[in-house]
Amino acid sequence: MEQLRELSKGNVVQSCDLCRVKKRRCDLKEGVKRCSSCTKSKSVCQITHVTKPREKKKKKQIEGLEGRLKSLEDLIRTSLAPAQAATKTIEESDGRTQPSVTPSVPSVEGFSFNNPLAARSELGVDSSLSTSTALSSSEPQVDYWSESADQQMQLNQHDPPPTNIDLQPTTRVRDNNKKCSLPPAEGAFFLLQEYLEDFNAATPLFDRVTISTLFEDCYNGRSVVSVISWVALKLVLAIAHRLRAMSPLGVKQDSENAELYLEECVVELHILMMERPSLLLCQCYIGMAVVISTSSNPKPAAMFVSMALRVAQDLRINDSSLNSPISPRERLQQQRVFWVAYSMDADWSLRAGRTPSLSPNLITIDLPASEDPDGAGEICAIGGEFRINVFRLRAELALIQAEIMEKLQSPDVSKKPAFDGDIMWHTLALKLDGWRKQWPGNLTVEQLQQYLHRSDLVHMIAVEAAIFSTLYLLVAYLAPDTRTKTRPFSPEGLLEQLTRPQAQSTYHDAKRFAGLLASVPGEDVAIKWQTMEAIAAAITVILSYIVNRPDGENSKSDLRFARPGMYTLNQLCSISKDSDFAALKTICVDLYLRAERALQ
Repeated sequence: MEQLRELSKGNVVQSCDLCRVKKRRCDLKEGVKRCSSCTKSKSVCQITHVTKPREKKKKKQIEGLEGRLKSLEDLIRTSLAPAQAATKTIEESDGRTQPSVTPSVPSVEGFSFNNPLAARSELGVDSSLSTSTALSSSEPQVDYWSESADQQMQLNQHDPPPTNIDLQPTTRVRDNNKKCSLPPAEGAFFLLQEYLEDFNAATPLFDRVTISTLFEDCYNGRSVVSVISWVALKLVLAIAHRLRAMSPLGVKQDSENAELYLEECVVELHILMMERPSLLLCQCYIGMAVVISTSSNPKPAAMFVSMALRVAQDLRINDSSLNSPISPRERLQQQRVFWVAYSMDADWSLRAGRTPSLSPNLITIDLPASEDPDGAGEICAIGGEFRINVFRLRAELALIQAEIMEKLQSPDVSKKPAFDGDIMWHTLALKLDGWRKQWPGNLTVEQLQQYLHRSDLVHMIAVEAAIFSTLYLLVAYLAPDTRTKTRPFSPEGLLEQLTRPQAQSTYHDAKRFAGLLASVPGEDVAIKWQTMEAIAAAITVILSYIVNRPDGENSKSDLRFARPGMYTLNQLCSISKDSDFAALKTICVDLYLRAERALQ
């Protein structure tokens, strides 16, 4: 009875077993052997003490933002742990730190221009990239540009560290016969982390908190997720795979996965076009432009950037006087998205020979901060040798590019006297020269490879391509007799500039860009599709300079600068069906053969 008294104080059942089963009141008390019910039925009256578990509190349907971010960080940390442990094991087994991979390309003599490489298998859309894998260690050494003419670089092959993270998407067919491909949650958050570190850090397309929350909502099903959210998620995964394809860890499936995600996003394009203007819609258009511009059919990307700028204008992002009810953080992200879109549009407009979608005179918002508290747009050297905000510099360059194209396409230019026109173009040249003083152009290719991570080096190459394209157009146009309506980077435009000495004044800039181009893998990787016009222009400048000065001191050794670009053109033209790319290759091949004959 003492035990019964102690148990009665807690959350304990105090009726006999039979009364409890029959759900009737039990009057069993201390000092009584049976309750009245059991006495009448002459049943055994006993008590089996059962403690009821406490009722668990129901979780709230919407958790706090801090809790959700913490769970995401824990998952990412768990995902990264196996890869980091594997990398550490490899370094310890070698007894030293692995050197950075410095890919180079075979000599032009090593392949035939009339025997292109076979195109890779295609996935759904017309452009399927095969990723750049590490070249065999048995390949010959190749010349590689450096400050010393005798220095050569050889490709170092490194096997990717083993990892048990599954990045492969699983395709399911929905009720409406549409395909939906997604990797496991662990792989998706791992790719999200790579995207944030390798792409979003230099090009802040998404707010880190917002895109992380979107991933959690899609994978956890915490709320009804719209089609546009799934499109944004797949575009982030596609960009992450594009960047992986340019790294030593890249495998063939990386580009295939990127094309698969792009194909499924294009299928939903009719839904996106009927969406109300929103920041996420603008970001999706930019994301599609990024993925398309790094494929074997990059030209449609410009249309998506123009659509993104149109959505940005509907949102009145460019109106600095607007009193918007949104938070300052969201307003800041809107402005970042605007500058991402405008920078891409200005660069592609310059290469296409058309006016930009938005005049630079109509922009009223401030440029991105040169020292952002979040570090948005910054590229830092590994050892802290330098730090630049590539996002801010890219926006400043875009304004110069847009001003050049706006004046170049103006009908009043041909009516003005030549002297006034020269003053105008020289003023723009001075603006470009002042901008270049902020750019680390004094660093050699070897120094950039030593100081920067590979993903940061890719961003540097993209900006260097924009710099060279702008300089090539501006310098080639300074002379009055070169003013023409021919697109400067078209096959016809490059042929026109071959005999012009003004274009050859960009010779050293072309050599620098060609050297940077050789620092990425020699396969059909994303950055080379995005900079195809700049590659062809750099090759023509280098080769025409050698043809006109075959007796120059460094003419013979400088021929090797064109080899990375020649190899790239040969390989990409064997995949792409674009007639302009084929014409650019023909021009460059003819120039290369002429340069070889001139040096003999």
